[in-house]
Amino acid sequence: MEIQADLTLCLPITRWTGEYQKFLTDLFAAAGKIDLKIIALNRRGEPIPTKVNEVLPELIIYDHTTPASLPVLFNRAVTITSSRYYGLWTPGILPDSDCLETLISVMDETPELGICGPTIFDSTGNPLPSAGPLPFPISLLFSGRLPREVGHRPPKRISGDAMVIRAELLQEIGLLDEEFTCLYDLELCRRAGQTGWWIRRESLARASCPRPAGQLDLKPIPLGDRLRFLLAGFHGNPPLFRPSPSP
Repeated sequence: MEIQADLTLCLPITRWTGEYQKFLTDLFAAAGKIDLKIIALNRRGEPIPTKVNEVLPELIIYDHTTPASLPVLFNRAVTITSSRYYGLWTPGILPDSDCLETLISVMDETPELGICGPTIFDSTGNPLPSAGPLPFPISLLFSGRLPREVGHRPPKRISGDAMVIRAELLQEIGLLDEEFTCLYDLELCRRAGQTGWWIRRESLARASCPRPAGQLDLKPIPLGDRLRFLLAGFHGNPPLFRPSPSP
């Protein structure tokens, strides 16, 4: 019988370099007392060094037969592993030594909490915009930008750059929508909120990223994703055209 991990982090391989390998080593070192699995998603068939298993024996490499989007690879990774929590994680975002332990502890203590993310800081110590409200679909369609945080209101979305998801949530509402190429994290948060799950960015769980403040939410949002999110607003229950109440 397969042993269930505490947390399985899924992150893409963009290009296998010495820097990427060092990041994976540091990520394993940040596990602390939790049982951590890391799955490197080889989305474009990048060549992998033959001796990588000697350097990182705990690493699981998932090769897809054809180039695939991150949601497709994440969903496949979830189906082949057993874990209490799953994480979307971006290479380069390094959790502090107690970050992952804190996220798991907070979620264990809060059964209603379905999605949680760390507070991410850039190299100058400024927080990155990794959480915020859900956008109005019409506004998102025309602006192509996600709204910034409003005061101290609980967030309704967490960036998929660093997101931990409860396994029961995925069992209840389903996996990532594979039709999205960019807004899969936003759409997952939408479904989670509609079904009563709480979403939180944990201030006590810290991670660092060398990117300047503001870059996390400036990635281009494809028009197809914006249109699909708009259509989801018409069919959602409740619809996204009015804010849902905070937990």
